Amino acid sequence: MSNVVKFRRRKKAPRSPVMLASFAIIGIAGGLASL
Repeated sequence: MSNVVKFRRRKKAPRSPVMLASFAIIGIAGGLASL
């Protein structure tokens, strides 16, 4: 199990910046829509 968790974490590491960027874009879009 530990090996699988480590593998998943390593696999998600490069994805995190892209996901954060997408969330930021969604947040900005939501903020502009609310205004």
